[in-house]
Amino acid sequence: LWFMAVSSGYMLGNFLSGRFTQRIGIDRMMLYGCAITVLGGTLCLGSAISGFLAPATLFVPMAFAALGDTQRAWQVMDLVNPLHHGRTADEVATYKVEPYVAAADVYAEPPHVGRGGWTWYTGSAGWMYRVGLESLLGFRVSGAVLRMNPCIPRSWAGFEITYRHRSAHYAITVE
Repeated sequence: LWFMAVSSGYMLGNFLSGRFTQRIGIDRMMLYGCAITVLGGTLCLGSAISGFLAPATLFVPMAFAALGDTQRAWQVMDLVNPLHHGRTADEVATYKVEPYVAAADVYAEPPHVGRGGWTWYTGSAGWMYRVGLESLLGFRVSGAVLRMNPCIPRSWAGFEITYRHRSAHYAITVE
C-alpha cells in the first residue's frame, strides 16, 4: 500500500508540475517545491518520532547528528538497533524476529509491546548502516575525498575504521 501511494504521488507530481510550470513560471514552481519538501520532511519526522512511520525513525538520529546533538542521536539509534533487542532470552522471546535484521516496526501497543515486524524486505538495514557509519561515526567518502566528522558520545575513548579503496588500505583512528 505504501509503495503504491509513493508511486502514485510521484506520477501525479510529474503530471501536475509539467502543467503548472507553464502557467506560473519555473521560479514560483521551485519555491512551491521547496515548501512542499520542507512540509513533507516535517511530517515525516513528526510521524517517525511518534512511532507511526517506523522506517523513517532512522532519519531521526541522522537529524540529531547533523544538529550536533550527540546524546539524542545515540539515544534514538540505541532504540532502533536490533542488537539491543536480543541480548537475553527474554528479549529474544519478546522481539520474535531475527536479532541481526533491522525491523521496520517495533510494536508499542499491548499485547505485542517490543515485538519486531516487517523484516528483510525494508530498506531499514541499508539506512541503519549509513546512519551509523556516515552520520554517527562521521565517515564520508565523496569521489576521491574522505571526510571525518564524528558524532560520538563523550564516554567513548575513540574508534578505529579500516577502509579499503581499490588497492589502498587505510587505518583510521579517531581519538
